[in-house]
Amino acid sequence: MMLTILSIAIGLILVLLLMSILSSTVHDIIVLFLSLRGKHLQTTLRGMLGGMSATFDGHPFFQQLRSAESKKNWLTGTSLPTWIQKETFSAILHDELQKLEGGNLAEKIDNIQDPNLKELMGFLVRESNGTVGGFKTQLENWFDQVMERSADYFKQSTKWRLFFIGLALSAILNADTVGIYRALSTNPELREKMVKAAEQIAAADTLPVIARDSSLKNYIGNAKGFLSTQLGDMQSPLGLGWNEPDQAKSIPDWLVKMFGFILTGIAVTFGASFWFDLLKKILSLKSSMGGGSSDTDSNFAGRRSFNMPEGIDGEPIGELSDEHKAKKATAPPPLKE
Repeated sequence: MMLTILSIAIGLILVLLLMSILSSTVHDIIVLFLSLRGKHLQTTLRGMLGGMSATFDGHPFFQQLRSAESKKNWLTGTSLPTWIQKETFSAILHDELQKLEGGNLAEKIDNIQDPNLKELMGFLVRESNGTVGGFKTQLENWFDQVMERSADYFKQSTKWRLFFIGLALSAILNADTVGIYRALSTNPELREKMVKAAEQIAAADTLPVIARDSSLKNYIGNAKGFLSTQLGDMQSPLGLGWNEPDQAKSIPDWLVKMFGFILTGIAVTFGASFWFDLLKKILSLKSSMGGGSSDTDSNFAGRRSFNMPEGIDGEPIGELSDEHKAKKATAPPPLKE
């Protein structure tokens, strides 16, 4: 009974792993061709710099960062840098401040037109111990703190995008978690095939990936062939696709199927690495209970055991030192009652 449960879990986790890889690939394609990372950086810098964002963006050094990006925005045809070092940020901003009217840096900051930025720069000057180097350090600390929170926001946005991408793909491929569980729980032969497929992936000890391509058409083609390569003739027994005649017909069946799609969408937000690690742990547990194939058992055992040279048992150890011989001759103290 326990081995059956583990086999069902392995099959289900394998499908969720492959769906996570596929969803992540689609997400990467969207992020790449819409320059979402570059747009996010641009939005963050505009929020930080306010009225000076245009002059910062037009700085020659920042323009060089733009031109260095190989990928352009698919819609606008322009390139956006996806990241910037804190030292670069402070150097560009300090250079733009030097262009303002005034003698020293404090006077130049007083001539900033944006009131919010002016107040913030004044605060950083007060925290800088009155030196330009200290001011640049404060600029870099400010940049780090803002970018840390900005990265967290982007990660949360990524999870939402992955959810909707996973939901859409599960509907297109008919990969609802509830239906897959039902197929695995009622088909022992399918469970065995899924376990073997999972063992092959885990034996490689590397996360499967979809080959990237500079051509969007080829990239999409690689993504389409990914599930076929990994699952092969198991797609039909799993219920993947919409070619099966016994699809959901009643309203309750459709509600259950929609719930399965939502579960798949939620599952892909955990990421492929999570499901890959979990798959290896469940396979190891199943192998320790005697439920793995002989190849997999030896594979996992080989990772846990030492490969001793042949004939090492017959080699002499050698003579103990006088100190060890003296310890061996001395009787151990009696145990206290």
